[in-house]
Amino acid sequence: MLPDDKVPEYTHPGDCWGGGILLVVVAVTLLLEYIGLIRIPYIPIYASFFFFAGFVWHKYFSEKYQASMVSPKITVLFLMSLTIGVLFVNSSMLNVTVYTLLPYTLVALSGTFLAMAIGKYLGRQSKRTFFLKYFTYVGNHTYDILMMHIMSFKVVTLLLIIIYGLNIQEIAFFPTHLVYAKKGWFLFYLLMGINLPLIFRNCYDTIKQKTNIHLCKRY
Repeated sequence: MLPDDKVPEYTHPGDCWGGGILLVVVAVTLLLEYIGLIRIPYIPIYASFFFFAGFVWHKYFSEKYQASMVSPKITVLFLMSLTIGVLFVNSSMLNVTVYTLLPYTLVALSGTFLAMAIGKYLGRQSKRTFFLKYFTYVGNHTYDILMMHIMSFKVVTLLLIIIYGLNIQEIAFFPTHLVYAKKGWFLFYLLMGINLPLIFRNCYDTIKQKTNIHLCKRY
């Protein structure tokens, strides 16, 4: 064992115990599914993995590697990986298979790191333009977007139903109406998925400031 003064700063006994317990839980869960006692909800687990990975990155590695995040070579690498993946990896979180799991994960991580690299670059700009302020606001409210973007997508789908006279049951399509999303409506889905939650957040903050009524605690 290393002396206490030689233990790396990012190492903590609790983290080692937590990692070991997590591996045991995963192994037991896979065994129970293999023998047919349970069925694993892969999509929530996969989504939780990205959430946990972001927490680990922010806590242990972000400060150490933030300088290299804005390296042109690294940014181009992430951009190339994301572009190749989008063009050739025909998968999403809703239909990922054993064969597309690894490439889909690499594509998703490439997009995540590319967004972080762009954010670091914009954060270094001294001139506070409208777009820079907008992206900063978006970055500071990612939880709001995460919680409400599906509801925002439903607003777009409802609009499609009204415009094209579709069956109201098609509002159940998840997460978007794929037929129309491929025809260019994905841009509107994107805009509404980002901005509608921000509008709700801004309205809530305004009401809270004027009435001092707290509907929920700030995370």
